[in-house]
Amino acid sequence: MESPGIADGDRCKYIPANRTDECESGAEFKLGILAAAAKIVNERELCEDWEDRQISLRFGEPNDRLTDLDLPENMSNSSHKLVAIAFAFEAGLGLLAVLVGRGLGCDPLLTLGYDKPVGQLAIACLWGALAAIPLLIAFLFLDRHPHMLVEFKKMISSTVAPMFEGLSIVEVAAISVAAGLGEELLFRGLMQTGLQGWIGEPYGWAMALVVASIAFGVCHWLNATYAAIVTVIGFCMGGLFVLVDDLAAPIVAHAVFDFAAILYLTRDARWPRDS
Repeated sequence: MESPGIADGDRCKYIPANRTDECESGAEFKLGILAAAAKIVNERELCEDWEDRQISLRFGEPNDRLTDLDLPENMSNSSHKLVAIAFAFEAGLGLLAVLVGRGLGCDPLLTLGYDKPVGQLAIACLWGALAAIPLLIAFLFLDRHPHMLVEFKKMISSTVAPMFEGLSIVEVAAISVAAGLGEELLFRGLMQTGLQGWIGEPYGWAMALVVASIAFGVCHWLNATYAAIVTVIGFCMGGLFVLVDDLAAPIVAHAVFDFAAILYLTRDARWPRDS
């Protein structure tokens, strides 16, 4: 089947009536968000790149323009733009959390241990780094077993990993730190802490942990499996926050996990194996 011609202005409007693949439609939605973000900052080339990825997903066919954009000389500029957009988006989540929290009388910055002695802050960060290890072991376990979560892994390798293949290690680190800081301020610093205070004792902490973790998973929706896995990660981050009582711990855990997972997913593109 040949893909119908789609004008630039209509490229995001056409959705086949018989599309029922939840995994790919979720990926299309995520790419649509990136395209919209690129439009906001007037990055037309990057916007069209993400929109072409949507078209390719819909029809399951290579796209000539996408193939051209994926060439190294073209991907360099797009990659730098992606870093700027992703960093601004994640940092914006943190800023939003702070502004909303202060308006509600629940400043998430107060959950950070920056006012504690340096030694205590260092211990919280160490707990965060250590907490990322079992999550990464579980991640590797799932990846190394080819018969587990097959469709989920196909979606990750075809949609998520290519977004980061052209980025340097420093750029991956920057996005990972921004994601850890922004998302943890929002979901743990604001939502979990705010709900715990609103519900009160003795069960406030548990109910807040559940709600914030589920919200964390739903907001990362690519498909049901992906959302469920991210919800479990949210429980781990929220539980770490409860145990350590310092938002620095889940921020570090989140950033370390994202950084290591992205490097692992893009390992073949970064460090090609000798044939």
